[in-house]
Amino acid sequence: NAENVSPSLTWTGTPRGTKSFVLMMEDPDAVVTTFTHWIAFDIPGTQTEIAENVKSLGKGGLNSAKRNVYLGPCPPSGSHRYIFILTALDLEQLGLNEGANRPDIERAMAGHILAKTQLMGLYPK
Repeated sequence: NAENVSPSLTWTGTPRGTKSFVLMMEDPDAVVTTFTHWIAFDIPGTQTEIAENVKSLGKGGLNSAKRNVYLGPCPPSGSHRYIFILTALDLEQLGLNEGANRPDIERAMAGHILAKTQLMGLYPK
C-alpha cells in the first residue's frame, strides 16, 4: 500500500530446534524479475507474531530497491501476488550485518533450514 504499513502476521507449529526466523515478502509478478519488498532476519526463534507496522524486527536485509525497510504492495497495473516466506533456522544469527543482501542471506541460511512456510495474497492496482 502507499503508506508502506506492514501487516500483522501470526504463526504456529514452530519446529523443535528453531533458533531464529527469516521473513521475506516478494512480488513474483513484477515486470522484469521477482521484486523483494521486505527482508528481516535474525528474528528470535521464540517469536510467533509480528505487529502491524512493526518498526524493529531482527535485522533488516536489503529489498530490491536497495533499502532495508518494508515496501508495501504497489503493482503498476492489474493484480499482483505478494508472498510472505517465513523460514525457521537452527541458527540464532546468520552472522550478517544489517543491510545484507538477499543472495548473502540465502547463502547463510543454506544447510540450516528446519522448515519454510508461505502466505500469498493478491493486491490490485
